[in-house]
Amino acid sequence: MTAANHQLPAVSLLSFPKCGRTWLKAMLKAYFERAFGVADLPFDGHEQWHKKHDHIPRIGVEHDDDPHFKTPDELHRSRARFEKRRVIFLVRDPRDVMVSLFYEMTKRTKFYEDWGFDTERVRKDTDNVSTFIRGSVGRLASLIAYWSIWNDQQGVVRDFTMSRYEDLHENAEAELSRLLTFMEVPVDSEGVKAAVEECRFESMRKREARGGFDSKTLQPANPDDSDSFKVRRGVVGGYTEEMSAEDVAWIDEQIDTLPTLFACYRRQR
Repeated sequence: MTAANHQLPAVSLLSFPKCGRTWLKAMLKAYFERAFGVADLPFDGHEQWHKKHDHIPRIGVEHDDDPHFKTPDELHRSRARFEKRRVIFLVRDPRDVMVSLFYEMTKRTKFYEDWGFDTERVRKDTDNVSTFIRGSVGRLASLIAYWSIWNDQQGVVRDFTMSRYEDLHENAEAELSRLLTFMEVPVDSEGVKAAVEECRFESMRKREARGGFDSKTLQPANPDDSDSFKVRRGVVGGYTEEMSAEDVAWIDEQIDTLPTLFACYRRQR
């Protein structure tokens, strides 16, 4: 172990829920452990990782402003508190986000209650995916508003980069290497390859099932219900199996209003 290097810029890993934040955090943890010989970094203790090695930056991981518990009008408009940090902003196809969030808010709310959240409002309109996506608190409208705020505020921070869940799926090694470079962390190709391999979906799901993570987050709400796992499916485009054609058409109309930064998720004309 070496003394902490406070010259590295602080990093914030931010996202609307269900965009792959836990997966990326797991890969970063695995990479730091392998590349720098740091043993057993605590999964929920990422705020202290930087104390273990010079090349690990101070990392903050959050759903800033808890947009999944707010209506669009309740979201804060300023992101000035991140002005001295480097921001990695994770995104994912909003249709997949909404399906994954549906299961989060119908199967895993007990964790939020344990963390002190009032879940009464988010448990409304949860009879099915169709009613869920149209809800007012923490649903599609909140995601669009949250992303729109970051579209306007990205210039406030020291440095900003967006990371797409789909890019992580297509080539996790390349995207992880890019993000490490963004953080000014030395990139070891073998360490990256090993971290990606360790954090493949099936491996993480099996580990969650046997209680192998030292985390309050990475555990199923009900071991007998596969939809209550934190690592649930980990696929791209899974919404097609969960939404009706009418719901897909409706959600497509809504995301066509996404601002420029997130235009990749608008329909191709």
